[in-house]
Amino acid sequence: MPPGSKALNRKRLSEINGQFQTLTTALEILRQRIADARGKASSAVCASVRPEYGRRVAAIAKALEAVQAARNEYAGLVDDLEAENIAWTSLVPVALGFLGDRQDGHIARFLREAREAGYVN
Repeated sequence: MPPGSKALNRKRLSEINGQFQTLTTALEILRQRIADARGKASSAVCASVRPEYGRRVAAIAKALEAVQAARNEYAGLVDDLEAENIAWTSLVPVALGFLGDRQDGHIARFLREAREAGYVN
């Protein structure tokens, strides 16, 4: 190695490290600006689509209320048959377990969340 080349290499390495730090800082500033802009844009878009979103949530809630009513009628019939000690399993029972608990299952939870969010009464 020629004399002084170590000093030149150290100086160049120091310059490169400085540039690297400057670029890293600049990238972080850009990431933050993008995140801020995305947040503002998302808020604006959400404000404009809120009525349509609410309409769709309300439509789902209305359909689920109909499902809940039908489920209650089904359960009422089953309860009546069982109260009369009728072996109704020959009707081939249809499992409704995917709806969750009758009192506080998936439908009730969705309807509660939709009400709390203000999309339905």
